[in-house]
Amino acid sequence: MVHEIACLLRNEGCKDIIRATKSPTLRVTFFHHIKDLITKIQKCNFALILIEESQISNNFPQYVSGRDLSHSTIIVTPEFNKYYFQKYVKLGFTYIIDTETFIYLIPTILENLQEFLHSSNCANKEIMLKGVTVSIAMGYLILRECKIFAPRSALILLVILLRSDGYLSLQSLQPELERRLNRKIAESHITVTISRLNRDIHNATGMKIIKNRYGFGYYVDL
Repeated sequence: MVHEIACLLRNEGCKDIIRATKSPTLRVTFFHHIKDLITKIQKCNFALILIEESQISNNFPQYVSGRDLSHSTIIVTPEFNKYYFQKYVKLGFTYIIDTETFIYLIPTILENLQEFLHSSNCANKEIMLKGVTVSIAMGYLILRECKIFAPRSALILLVILLRSDGYLSLQSLQPELERRLNRKIAESHITVTISRLNRDIHNATGMKIIKNRYGFGYYVDL
C-alpha cells in the first residue's frame, strides 16, 4: 500500500532529507502554501502531514483535528520549548519537534512508517465522545455502563462516526478506515462490521446507535 505524505516545509535541509528517502511505498507531495494543503486534504487522505509551525494558519489546527489527523501530523518548530509544546498539545496534536530533532528523526520515521502509523492509531488511551468511551488498544467500548468488546476495525470505525458531525457514506468511510488500518478494505466489510457492532451494542444496551439514512450515509444517533 502506498502512503501519501504531505509536506509544507521551508527548511531546505529538511526537504532534502525527505527527497533522499527513496521507497516505493511512499509518495510525497510538497506544498508551497497552507491554503493549497488544506484544499488537498479535503480530497486526499494523507497518512502523514509534515508542516513547519511558521506555515500554520489559524484554521489549520481546527480543520486537521476535525479530520482526526492529529496523530498523523508532525509539527516542526524552530526550537523545542514550553510555548510551542503547550500551544499544540492543547489543540490535540501529538508530535511537536524542533528542526534539529526532525532532521535526525525523520529518516527513521519514513523508513518505518507502517509501524509509526500503527502505533499512532493504537494509542493506549480511552477516547470519550458523545457519551461513548472507546479504547482501541484494549478492544472495548463503554456505553450506559456496559463494557462491550469489539474488533479493532469496528472500534476505529465507531470513532470515525462519533467524530463526524454529519453523514458519512461508504465512499468516504472506506478510504479513512483504510488509512487508519493501513490496508485495503472492501465496502462490504464496512457494512458487515457496522451490522455486527450494532448487534453487539443492542444486545448489551438495547440501543441501535449506528444508523443509515438512504442517499446520505451512516451516522451515530445517541
